[in-house]
Amino acid sequence: MGVLLDIDHLFEYFTHTGVNINIKRFFHYSYQTKYKRLYLFFHAYEYLMFIALITIIAGYHPLLIAIGIGMMQHLLLDQMYNQARPMAYFISYRIKNGFSTQSFFKDGVLSRLPKDEALF
Repeated sequence: MGVLLDIDHLFEYFTHTGVNINIKRFFHYSYQTKYKRLYLFFHAYEYLMFIALITIIAGYHPLLIAIGIGMMQHLLLDQMYNQARPMAYFISYRIKNGFSTQSFFKDGVLSRLPKDEALF
């Protein structure tokens, strides 16, 4: 489940480039963070509370526990390695800030990214 969260990165890419299935261009956009807005609809701590509630109601079903653990691991690792602001992985924070890429990353992160403009 943890890796399925990344499907929302395709939404980001298609929103900014149109439906263009070019793997090199996709990774170019992702690594250089060329997006003006980051929606990342599936990357949100708030959903963990919902999953926890459903897990309790369902009697701690192993599949729901695995989904919750996978999602929590994914979000925590993204939080640690993506140089995001402390609140960046809360969808409510992103909504409040208009999904701005600037409000997602810590100060100075975007200016340190490579400036290569070539789009494969």
